[in-house]
Amino acid sequence: MGQRPPDKQHPYGHGRAEALVGLVVVVFLGIVSYEIISEAYRKLFIETAPPDYTAAVMAGVGVIANIVMTMYIMRMGKRINSPAIMADAQHQKVDIFSCVAIMVGVLGSRLGLGFLDPLVAVFIAIMVLKTAFDVGRENINNILGAVPSEELMEDIEKSALSVAGVQGIHEVRINYFGPYASVDVHIEVDGDMKLRDAHEIAHTVERQVIDDIDIIKIVNVHVCPYGEKSGCVDWSEA
Repeated sequence: MGQRPPDKQHPYGHGRAEALVGLVVVVFLGIVSYEIISEAYRKLFIETAPPDYTAAVMAGVGVIANIVMTMYIMRMGKRINSPAIMADAQHQKVDIFSCVAIMVGVLGSRLGLGFLDPLVAVFIAIMVLKTAFDVGRENINNILGAVPSEELMEDIEKSALSVAGVQGIHEVRINYFGPYASVDVHIEVDGDMKLRDAHEIAHTVERQVIDDIDIIKIVNVHVCPYGEKSGCVDWSEA
């Protein structure tokens, strides 16, 4: 859904669907945490047999499998800049630590430390909740349009200023739409420049920024006479 092109009702595309899916992942992580804590409570206060060594062996296999899957999913998510896939990669990363903790808990229980297995379960639940919080914050910031990284702002400035005739830029704003983003930027040109020439420079800046920065798919350029920034707000200091 996030990759669907813009239409009349959604002129900026459907990219934010991915951030919404990331929030769905958060809900599932919360449910998982509740189930883990419930099982840990049952084991702490209700007499149960210690887990079999098979669980430790399977946890060891899980460590290897999850390392491979985490690397693959993380690489894919970064390549297409997908918040939903990055959220799933964070969940997969938790599974690595969970498998290690399970191995410790199972072996401890078999050695007579019965409390160790449910204690490890509580530790895993806390890790899952921490992951849910981080993923939720990241996707909410994506939806609300949080201030981008300084590196991205610098890349946009460098790209725009590389166009002949652009003497300065200001009031750069970025809106994230899942795997891509749109940019609004004011460029400064010679105040005596002909309108047609200023118009051509604006379109050149649009194409240049889109070509230089993969995440940027839409650019809106406002042209100002050089040195005039009246009415503009510096959001970096607001």
